[in-house]
Amino acid sequence: MCGATSVYRHWQAGPDWLDLDGARSDAIMSVPLEKVMQPKTSVDALDHIASWGGVHASLLNSKEFNYRHGRGGMHDKLASFIKYLENKGLVEFDICGPGERTLYNRFKIQQYVFLGNLFGLGLQYEYDIYLYGPRSTDLAGDCYELAENPDEYASSSTDLPLGFRQGEFMDLIQGKDNEWLEIASTLISKRESIPARQVLLENTEFTKIGFTMEFIEDTLEELEHKGLIKCDP
Repeated sequence: MCGATSVYRHWQAGPDWLDLDGARSDAIMSVPLEKVMQPKTSVDALDHIASWGGVHASLLNSKEFNYRHGRGGMHDKLASFIKYLENKGLVEFDICGPGERTLYNRFKIQQYVFLGNLFGLGLQYEYDIYLYGPRSTDLAGDCYELAENPDEYASSSTDLPLGFRQGEFMDLIQGKDNEWLEIASTLISKRESIPARQVLLENTEFTKIGFTMEFIEDTLEELEHKGLIKCDP
């Protein structure tokens, strides 16, 4: 079963860990970025999450969480895409428990689904911006449900939507690291409310501590070149 003590930090945040003392580490992703600006103690982190609507592990384990919006019908499509990612060597479907490996796998699934939808994947989860970029609570719930039901995952179809442009998707993400995924998905998400190019760059630099403006701008230029972002002058 998923769960256990986990830790969360920014990819480049050094010692600024948030120890959740038994709460699932994904709970910290449920705290909006502007609410997580300073390192916390274990107890403070739990109180912080509870105050701002964080998801407790017991809720993530519940059927109510996973099915309250009819998410069960998405499982086959999601499982097919995760199998596709595994076959491409992009992720391992090992998302339960503590440690950086499971953390990174959860993060990458979130970002690959978000970016895949730009190419016709059709997994239309609702995303919000959090500490590591766009994140969907419903997607997280579905992933845990699949992880806790391995027979369901193993028996699911490997068929992807006919409209999914696999070649274009792979051309975008092949060889990209976690930092690139975080900045690219953040830029795309923020562009919906920040159309001006320079403002988008400055806002992203301000909220993404540890990333240089050069890296952010290079990522934006690649997204613009591929037609995934069009900014106002």
